[in-house]
Amino acid sequence: MLNTDSMYIELKGDSGRIEQYKEFAGEGNIEIVKDAQSYYITSPELQAMSSDVESYKKGQELLDLLHGISAVIYGGPFGISLGTVNRTPGMQRGSGSSFISARATIVKAPSEDLSLAAKNLISAAKNVPVILECLRYFCLGHPSIFDMYKIYEIIRTDCGGHDEVHKRGYIDKTILNDLCSNINHSKLQGEQARHARMPGRDPKPESYMPIEEMQRTVIMIFNKWVNDKV
Repeated sequence: MLNTDSMYIELKGDSGRIEQYKEFAGEGNIEIVKDAQSYYITSPELQAMSSDVESYKKGQELLDLLHGISAVIYGGPFGISLGTVNRTPGMQRGSGSSFISARATIVKAPSEDLSLAAKNLISAAKNVPVILECLRYFCLGHPSIFDMYKIYEIIRTDCGGHDEVHKRGYIDKTILNDLCSNINHSKLQGEQARHARMPGRDPKPESYMPIEEMQRTVIMIFNKWVNDKV
């Protein structure tokens, strides 16, 4: 049974081998639990994390440790891999409202060959470390609120400040302020709260943005910033 207010990462693969791992995982302060028909891995350190990306990375470190022990004791192949990052209800993070700001007109990236766009982006990431750093927080597909904050923090720092992000034409100032009030509001927990730029200030009702809109807005800023960097 999964505890509330906790972070777990699903384990995929051979149930017999997972049960084998479960027998010795506790000695390394690693917990493997079964809920319904699925297995999950967690640890105190993993549960303290807010970033889905960093949690997944930590989960892989834990699984690699178990793989290493298994290789020495039982041999391989292991037949186990990580699945999805799972938050129990108390860990779910959203913007607090399904309200969609009428002012937030999302600008789509230019239509172009996706393969070429991917090649251009990987080339840019190889040559510009801050682009590569941002991409790390996109690696699970849809960034969490904390991961969006980290992406924006990298871009804001590179631009020389919050106002510069607007002055460079990446985004309307009002929408940018709404975005920041949503990804930095006081309801954020743990690591998120420690990184908040505006602790204690919640977004006004008219400024609420659902997480999908925040993701699209951050991607729009990222795309325009990358175009300026290359």
